[in-house]
Amino acid sequence: MALYAVRGRAPGAMGILLRKEMRDQVLVTVIVTVLLIVTIGLIVFTYPILKSLPELKSITETAPELEKFGDLAGQITRILSDYSYYLWSQWFPKNLVQIAAIFAIVLGVMAFGNEYSAHTFEYLLTRPVRRRDVFAAKIGARLLIVAVVVYGTSALYTIVGYLADPRALGRVPVGEFAAAATGVFLVCSLAFAIAVAFVVRMKKVLSSLLASIGVLLLASTALTLLESKLPRALRLNEQLLGQSVYEDATLALGPVMVVVAAIVVLLWAGWNVFRQQDV
Repeated sequence: MALYAVRGRAPGAMGILLRKEMRDQVLVTVIVTVLLIVTIGLIVFTYPILKSLPELKSITETAPELEKFGDLAGQITRILSDYSYYLWSQWFPKNLVQIAAIFAIVLGVMAFGNEYSAHTFEYLLTRPVRRRDVFAAKIGARLLIVAVVVYGTSALYTIVGYLADPRALGRVPVGEFAAAATGVFLVCSLAFAIAVAFVVRMKKVLSSLLASIGVLLLASTALTLLESKLPRALRLNEQLLGQSVYEDATLALGPVMVVVAAIVVLLWAGWNVFRQQDV
């Protein structure tokens, strides 16, 4: 029979649970934040080096043989001539989303995987807390951490970008960067929800981690390859991470609703498994 928590809960139990979950993630959060800060420095301060490379300049002038790779020459030209576009293109749809999505998966797996591995749920759920409060605290605390990391490092990136080139002060579009950060957060939240859905069913840290990363990579690759053939609402790479977000400072409502619905469904599925488990 499942070990359900006592019906009542101690006063302030949710706050205590949230603080516990936040404390448990301090080390991994610090590691990822430091990694992102190092990435910020590498991106911002290598821009003058890139602009001075004769190889890149020559590509922008004579590269007909590279047409099979798309408008590579045009992209390089814009990157070298438009500082704010360089900052956007090297951060949000590349480094930030890749690092933060893996971080979100790790948080999702660790939220429940560590408890399963250490067999601590049996003790936790005999305390005066409700099972749904435990689940909600684990989800809420980690999504908050993801949001702080994504928006916090993006704000730092924007500031460092300003300081590195004061002439760009009026050209780095804060609104567009905020919209881009929101797109990244939505993608990371989806990655997190996938990890939660796997770990509550599999109860294994490594298996859940590999399955979550595999699904995310497969989905991302499929969406990229099929982008032009999909309905606009399903063009998630284009509408959440693509150039239109940078240019318009908006996220398309359709893709946002699709991602939010997927997050809700995955977390609901995870909750339904968790609430019925003998843990």
